[in-house]
Amino acid sequence: MHSLKGEASALKLHSFTKIASDAEDKLHALQNQGQLSGNDFLPLAVHLDDLLSLSNTIATLGERINRSAPTAAKSSTVQAPIATQSPVADHAASNADFDGGLDIDLDNEADDDLLSFYNEFTKEIAARQGKQVQLKSTTLTQTSIPANLAKPIKEISIQLLRNAVVHGIESPSVRHATGKTDVGIIDLEVQDNGSNFMLVVQDDGQGINYDSIRNKLIEEGRFGTEETNQLSKGDLLKQLFSSGFSTKEHADEDGGRGVGLDIIKAKVKEYDGKLNVNSELGQMTRFVITLPKA
Repeated sequence: MHSLKGEASALKLHSFTKIASDAEDKLHALQNQGQLSGNDFLPLAVHLDDLLSLSNTIATLGERINRSAPTAAKSSTVQAPIATQSPVADHAASNADFDGGLDIDLDNEADDDLLSFYNEFTKEIAARQGKQVQLKSTTLTQTSIPANLAKPIKEISIQLLRNAVVHGIESPSVRHATGKTDVGIIDLEVQDNGSNFMLVVQDDGQGINYDSIRNKLIEEGRFGTEETNQLSKGDLLKQLFSSGFSTKEHADEDGGRGVGLDIIKAKVKEYDGKLNVNSELGQMTRFVITLPKA
């Protein structure tokens, strides 16, 4: 449901986002409920029915658009021979000089669109969170993403970008007070090294506060105080990626339920990849995802 919400939010399907977010709230409540019965799941059935109904509506509209597109193309091709029946036009075409001019680069259009897609996505989240963000990438439009990894790379990117805006980048006032520019910077880079494909997302935000993780673990009763204090940074990061754990005080449309990083971990594991995290408190956080190409 969290992944669906992320995709819907990125595509600006706000009705989908609202329904998925409400369903996520109810799922979260059920997770923390001691005893469950069949009736407890009835509200979820309503949300799923709403999602199915909305999906069918969009599918129907898509079919109508697809049916009308060939008609327009056909009408234009029917009229084309009429225009070319002129002997003057035929003579001009047959004697035209095709040297010169500029070739158009057709390769990077999709990747340019993908970068724009990510850029708009991060700016919308930042606006809801009262933050300012600039997304940068020097490699996304220059590197071809393998077809079999396009979907997981996109899903992981969406989760990492949301995480960077919600948890990494500070508010303008906080950044200003610490000597940073008001606008937070997020770098998204990709790299193909032959056998593996790498995705790197780095922000210049507040970094991972390991003491906050410890305090949250104690507050939620997951560990005792003494046991928590003995946890290494690696252990704390493992807890950060566990299901249902979040350092955000209040959940909203963009985060706080402890699901995003858990989705990333599951997706990387599904594709036999590797996950590396590096962070400096007050300075930056960097996620490096490595996925085998075959």
